[in-house]
Amino acid sequence: MLYLPKPLRLLSNFGKVQLTGRDFVTLCDDNEIELVFSRDTDTGIYYHTPQGLHTIVISSKLRSATRRAWIGWHEFAHYLQNYYNPKVVAAFCGTGEQTPAEKHADNFAFVCTEPNVKLCRPGDFIEMMMMRGGK
Repeated sequence: MLYLPKPLRLLSNFGKVQLTGRDFVTLCDDNEIELVFSRDTDTGIYYHTPQGLHTIVISSKLRSATRRAWIGWHEFAHYLQNYYNPKVVAAFCGTGEQTPAEKHADNFAFVCTEPNVKLCRPGDFIEMMMMRGGK
């Protein structure tokens, strides 16, 4: 069974119930991730600084709350991929390059936002992302 650090405990519901926008904001707060809404991107961005500050930017151009939530969870997946070994300075959603990290972030967002997705061992997926950086 996956041991989740205290700031990530809300993810114990991953793959069991649909996670909400409020859950996303709570996780950002609990993990000291700055959440920014900006017109400077069409989708979303996750980045961290060499000083250890994490930021998720979500486009304020997105009209659909469902799409904003999906983008937020996708970018949060990039945060998880860098949880133990922050190496990616920026991960841009929607760049067209479907790397394994991007595919895993898409899958994570899908499971978070779809109410009827059930995983046999959801903790294994989160652990894989955190330990292997989504590769």
